[in-house]
Amino acid sequence: MEATWKNRVQLGGCVLIGVGFVYQNATPLFLSLGSLLLGTSALLPPYRFKATLVPILIALIWTGTLLSGIWSENTPVWQSIITRQLALLLIPLGYLSGWTLSRKQQEGVHLFWMSLAGVFALFSLLRYFLHTDAINAALLESGAVPIWDGVSWPWKLTPLNSSQFEERGVSHIYFSVLQAFAVLYGALYGYRNKKPVYLVLALLHLVTLHWFLARTGLIAFYGACSLVFVYGLWHSRQRLRLGLLALVVLSLPILSWFGFESVRNKVKNSLSDLEAVESGTNINHRSLAMRLEAWKTAGELIRENPMGVGAGDMDDRMQERYESNASPLWKENRIPPHNQFLETTLANGYWAGLALVLLFLAQLVRSWKRKDLYGLIAAGIFVPAFCFESMLQTQLGICMFPFLMLLIPFSGAD
Repeated sequence: MEATWKNRVQLGGCVLIGVGFVYQNATPLFLSLGSLLLGTSALLPPYRFKATLVPILIALIWTGTLLSGIWSENTPVWQSIITRQLALLLIPLGYLSGWTLSRKQQEGVHLFWMSLAGVFALFSLLRYFLHTDAINAALLESGAVPIWDGVSWPWKLTPLNSSQFEERGVSHIYFSVLQAFAVLYGALYGYRNKKPVYLVLALLHLVTLHWFLARTGLIAFYGACSLVFVYGLWHSRQRLRLGLLALVVLSLPILSWFGFESVRNKVKNSLSDLEAVESGTNINHRSLAMRLEAWKTAGELIRENPMGVGAGDMDDRMQERYESNASPLWKENRIPPHNQFLETTLANGYWAGLALVLLFLAQLVRSWKRKDLYGLIAAGIFVPAFCFESMLQTQLGICMFPFLMLLIPFSGAD
């Protein structure tokens, strides 16, 4: 295929977003410029516009946030949100205007970001080995295995130096969602196309996903595995092989329990969170318990505000409700909904929440009919991830969502 300017711009945008997946907290430049290039590609020929429901609905989410400014009192916050969420408009625009990347180019893009994330996983693992005791102890207190920042030498960092790691490094939650994609996409594509490099990367991300133990990514991974298993039962005649594969996947948590102290400590922390909720004891600094309190608070506000409270006012309204409910959470622990379905509905109204649900239903139905496992994987990962994290409130999640929802299904031009 002859490379056009549109093709070059789209390829460059995809590569920059792939870099931004792991360097976003160090600098937002890669994700911002990559999204801008994909949006700009809509202005370049050749034009092959084809109305597709999923990218249109993604763009509609941004439009809903834009419209919520009509009743948002906190205009500066609303302006910050719609600016940060521009990728939800720009990436679908570039996609809808005619996707020009060949399958070989698209394969290269995925191999690039999976490999780069693999380097970060290896250095993060090295850092874990150098500070094992401190990190394992932190996991008992709702801590996380920190992910390498891509800048500092791992052995020169103190194990839990958040000023060097969380601000410039990679969020362990978003990194785990990326790893879930890398495992399932790499395994499927590598097996189908007999490409060992994808299988090696999938194995690397599979092991470190369980070692680093970010619960959101693990829930997303096993949610997608369950969906793929149901799809296999429906379409495949090799059900014995499918059953054996399912047993292997289900054995991974058991093997992780016996193999990694980090896993045992994180499970103990999760159980203590649940015990705190059931017994009514102190739930502060317990991530799961804090999420449950946030979900309850957001649910109350949604029932009272069917048109939403406005994207700019959502945080203020949450804090007001925490206060009026005399929440047992201390002020520093009174978090936003931490659930994208609740957050979208609370900010923009019932219609916006339904649009988000419809988006995933459209992806599932379309992928199921076309026997597109990549599309099923994308929906199967993002739905549970959205249930436990407000992924569209940070630039990384904002770019990951349309990029992986639209490009993982391999809709490249031949």
